[in-house]
This record gives sequence, structure tokens and C-alpha cells, in this order.
Amino acid sequence: MISLIMVNENQYRPYGALSQEPPNPGLRLNAEITLKLLLKNNKKRCILKNEHSFIKLGSGIYMKILITGALGSIGRYTAMECLRKGHDVRLFDLKNPRTGRVARKFRARIRNTGDYLRRTEIVFGNLLNVAHVGEAMKGVDSVIHLAAVIPPQSERSPVMAKYINVTGTEILINAIKKQTSRPRLVFSSSVAVYGDRLNTPEIEVTDALAANDNDEYGKHKIESEDIIRRSGIDFVIFRLSAIFSAENLKMDPLMFEMPLDTSLEPCTAADAAFALAEAAYNPLVLGKTLHLAGGKSFRTTYREFLEKMMSIFGMGRGFLPEQAFSLENFHCGFMNTEESESLLRFQRATLDDFYREITSSYRVRRFFIFLVRPLARMVLLLKSANYVTYLKHLSMQGVNAARLFLKQMFVGRLLQP
Repeated sequence: MISLIMVNENQYRPYGALSQEPPNPGLRLNAEITLKLLLKNNKKRCILKNEHSFIKLGSGIYMKILITGALGSIGRYTAMECLRKGHDVRLFDLKNPRTGRVARKFRARIRNTGDYLRRTEIVFGNLLNVAHVGEAMKGVDSVIHLAAVIPPQSERSPVMAKYINVTGTEILINAIKKQTSRPRLVFSSSVAVYGDRLNTPEIEVTDALAANDNDEYGKHKIESEDIIRRSGIDFVIFRLSAIFSAENLKMDPLMFEMPLDTSLEPCTAADAAFALAEAAYNPLVLGKTLHLAGGKSFRTTYREFLEKMMSIFGMGRGFLPEQAFSLENFHCGFMNTEESESLLRFQRATLDDFYREITSSYRVRRFFIFLVRPLARMVLLLKSANYVTYLKHLSMQGVNAARLFLKQMFVGRLLQP
């Protein structure tokens, strides 16, 4: 059951990607489609039951969308995209000092942007609290479920992570089932479900799911996907690649767990948010499992990506040694996104666009990083457990590891092809 706006009597367009032409221009609303006009918030709404639902041209669709994990990086982009499309949004997240600050900044950002503030509700609660989730679910038409414990925290605290990632999803599903309107669930899974694809980088959505033994997060996503499919609710599952934005580029120890020769197809947070927001109401993606990645224009290797990013940051090229990186047991690859792109048209940026955005964002910071480049390199490399182990091994063999390390900071060594 799908909530739509009826706006005029003449033309129709696919319910979802409003900028696209209908796949079958001759298809029109007919007697088989059940129409029921509702009055809600002084807007005419109609309920359509049909696999090929169309809406009439006009101002578009208005829904209330619940976003879990909404104060994370992707969540904020998704909330903004939903607001741009005219929806009301309810942002749900755990209350802590960080989310409190983010919430205040988000409100300030949208305060003078049309009626965004009026259409935004921020609710703090615990995903494991049935009452909190039930209250957040009231009156919503669709749910975009982004809340999760991700690596490295999911590996440090696997029991706690499973409660949130798996049990939290079950609680959300049960809350959906209790709603008369039965909201659709848009679920963010991960490329991690495929496991190590270093030697087989081309990934199809039909490929076997085999998360790495050391990847609790990937296992949680596989289990959650299975629970969703067996639940009987309306759903869309996205398997996300690495999602980047200027705000979430952290030099975390996890960056050293990916082998340098990994095939990489990231996506911008803005494009990912566009797809997630579209999927909240597009009938053509209902019940599907889809890839969400940047497309062929984003394809690169992790080695090339790091070299470019380090240069943009002001760290310079060629200083990251092979020994700092793992050789296996990670994930990522080239994800086939032909179906998701044909249905949602979300791949708007290219990798070069992303590099230009980051260059602009780091223009000032780059100068200061350049001034302390050796120190910045030192701090970064010491985050690599692999490299620290390598230096200790050299010391045990009588090699002057400290001298080698300092030389690395000032001179660097080209990454081997």
C-alpha cells in the first residue's frame, strides 16, 4: 500500500524517479488500480495497489519518512534529500554528546531553508527499546534503516554490535508490522557480505554471500537481510559500497586493513542519499536487493585512491609502505549497478568530481598539514598495526628501524606497482 499525491487529471509519470520517462508510455492508471482519496494534512492522497503504479504530474509525492541512524553522515545527507523531495522526516538516533551537537547543527542548517525546519522532527531513542521504536514509527509511510555499529567498533564489541545490528532490525520490523499502514523498509546492507573479492573483483548481486571470518559486521548484515526477506513486510535492500563525503574522511586504523590492490568503487554520500530517498517510495524497487556504488566512472584501485587522497590532504605521494597494509581478508570490488541505476538514476557524480570537492574542502587544511608533513605522516603510519609489527621485526633482526622510519617520514618510498 503506497501513499501518493493526486495533483491533476491529465498526465502520468512513474511513481518514484520523477525525472524519468515511463518504461511503458502507454501504461496508464486503469480499473485494476484501487484508488482511495484520503485527506491528510490538507493534502489529497491516494492509495494505489499495483506493481506498475503511476502518479499524476505535478508537485510530487509527500510522505513522512523515519530515518534511523539519522545523525550519522549518510543519515544527514538522506534527511536533506528527503526534505528536498518535499517529504516530512523524523530523524531517530541515540542521544549522546556527539548526536546532540549534530542535531543542533542540523537544525541551524535548515532553519532558513524554506519550510525544512517545520517538516523535520528529531527524536532521540534506543533502537533496542521497543517503546522508543514503536513511538518513532507512528504515522510514518516509509523507514530508511541506517542505524548500525560499524567497523572497527563492531569487531571490538561483537556482542553489543549484534544486538544493535540484528536485534535492532528485528525490533524495527516488529514495529512496522504493528502499524496499520505497514511502512516500507529501506535497509542499508553492505558490500562486506561478499567477503574477500581481491582476486574476483567483479561482483553481481546474485553472488554467494560469504563474509570474512573476522568480519562480524558483514555477518550481521547477512543475518539481517535474511530476517527482512522472511518478515513479510515491504522492503528494499541496498548493499552499499564505501560511501564517502568531505565530512566522513577519517584517517582511521581501519584504512590499513584493506589491501592496496583492492578494486574499489566508492560512491558519494549525496548520490547514496538520493538512491535511499527515491527507494522510500518507488514501486519499481519493491522487494529487490540492489547494489549502491558510484558506477564505472568511480572505479579505481585502493592504491591509486590513497595516492590521490594523500596528495589532496597535503601529505604527499609515495610515503605509504606496502608493509603498512593487510594482504587479504577485507572486502570491496566492482559492483554491478546496472539495475539500481536504471531504476533510480542516482549516479550523478564521477570520481573526478569527488576529488575536486575534497580539494576545495581541504584547501586551507592542506596548507597547515603541509607545514607539519613529517609529523603528520608519523602519526598516520603509527596507526597501522601491520607497520608497527614490521618495525619491531626489523629491530629484532638488528636493523635500525628508527632510522628507516624517520627516513620514511621525510623522503618516503614509492608504492610498488
